[in-house]
Amino acid sequence: MSESSFPGAGPDGGQPPLPGVPARGEDDWDGEAELAAYVADLAAGRARIPEEWEVEGPAATISLGDAADVDPAQLAALLGPDGLGGEIYARDRSADAMRPGPLLAALTEQAAGELGRLTGSQVPGAVSAAGRLAARAQYLELAAIAGFTRRRQGQFEADEARGVRPGQRDGEFPDAELGMELVTSSVAARDTMDLALDLETRLPQTRAALGAGLIDAARARLIWRPTRYLPDADAARADETLAVLAPGMRHDALGRKAAAVAMKLNPEAFNRGKDQARQERQRVIAGREESGNAFLAGRELAIQDALASKAHIDALAVALRRGGLPGTLRHLRVLAFNDLTQGRDPLDRLTGPRPPETGPAPAPDGQSRPDAGQRHPAAGGAPGTDAGRSTHGRGSTGGSDRPDDPHGADGDDDASWDGYPDLPEWQHERRGTDEDDGHYHDPPAPPRPPAPFPALINFTVPAGTAYGWSSAPGDIGGWGLTDPGDTRRLLHAAAAHPRTRLCATLLAPGGTAAAHACARGPHP
Repeated sequence: MSESSFPGAGPDGGQPPLPGVPARGEDDWDGEAELAAYVADLAAGRARIPEEWEVEGPAATISLGDAADVDPAQLAALLGPDGLGGEIYARDRSADAMRPGPLLAALTEQAAGELGRLTGSQVPGAVSAAGRLAARAQYLELAAIAGFTRRRQGQFEADEARGVRPGQRDGEFPDAELGMELVTSSVAARDTMDLALDLETRLPQTRAALGAGLIDAARARLIWRPTRYLPDADAARADETLAVLAPGMRHDALGRKAAAVAMKLNPEAFNRGKDQARQERQRVIAGREESGNAFLAGRELAIQDALASKAHIDALAVALRRGGLPGTLRHLRVLAFNDLTQGRDPLDRLTGPRPPETGPAPAPDGQSRPDAGQRHPAAGGAPGTDAGRSTHGRGSTGGSDRPDDPHGADGDDDASWDGYPDLPEWQHERRGTDEDDGHYHDPPAPPRPPAPFPALINFTVPAGTAYGWSSAPGDIGGWGLTDPGDTRRLLHAAAAHPRTRLCATLLAPGGTAAAHACARGPHP
């Protein structure tokens, strides 16, 4: 080796050895001897041939700092030949309960790339881990949105204090700005901004559950909606209760539970929020389904109006079936709905004699109603028929004639749908029209009393609420709790129909049923 290669004072131009450090001897490593020793260790079982994936290296790596808050024993279980390829994704094992973060993300990233190495019982654990990571990402997004909202609010207030003209102030239209970033409407963006702020200031337990991956943003929104009108103290109590229950509840059950908790904590505030939503968001909307079909729906309706309308459509479907029209009750309901909303009489589809009809039901005020009942069956069908009896009789077409029969062959799954209680966000964004301009704050038309309808569902009404002595809510099977005002309106409407059956249950001091009886035949 030349001095030009390594110029220096030592031999061959290198650096001289340090004082006190012995000079390095000749390299005596024997590769053949090392190979022979390794082969001997393999034969004796003291060594093993690495797996192919070990030779290739991991698909994702983490630093020690990423795992600083992970239990060392848990971290050790993830390493070595029995790590990711072992049982860490099985139920109650390491990855099944690991917090969402860089370590879980690295493990899940590698698992998704090599799912064939996971057993059938471990794949659901990887699915759960990915869900916790997604919830953590939603938590981070909402945290950023809360910071964005506070910053824009501060800019707006500063410009307002300086006397900057409206329309030229910084932070004046944060919902429109965020809507463009999220590719959604300004109304939906404002809704999300309010949610993000309330999670930080009023619902800390729900926010913590979201950050830990225990719930997703949809469940956090379900907790927030009915509690947003409550005072801070009541919202905090609801937060403590619902954040614990939410991880184990379906979306529809959690929505009902959140509304029930808010109603019990502060009925007046809950009613104000409900009335405000009806004032601001009540509408009829039409849109496109994901399948390419369409939907038509009335939103933010009064409960009694929705139940009465549904009962009337159910009765028409039963009448069409008894008149010989083919199809399941589910499809016949759609026919009746379309005809009613297009100004047609659904019974005109029948070519033979019409089924028995009833005369118009008396109005709650004692006045006779218009003769629309002469052309349409009363809600729930005619008295004396088997629609609404307690037996689940089957019709000749293979389905139940009871409009409320959840076990019929029609597959009407309205009550068991496990989706969000609301339509997807892009569907419930408010779409303004020319006819709305200048009329957003006009008072609504005074409501009419709901049409009488048969109580073909279990509707539990406390006696004190029925007579105005108590503010205890009612309970409708499949719908959840109803506030005292809605409870009394529903009771009056149901009592005005001859097919409603009234029962009474006496409760013992401990809250258990002591006696129960039902009135014979039609109620007095």
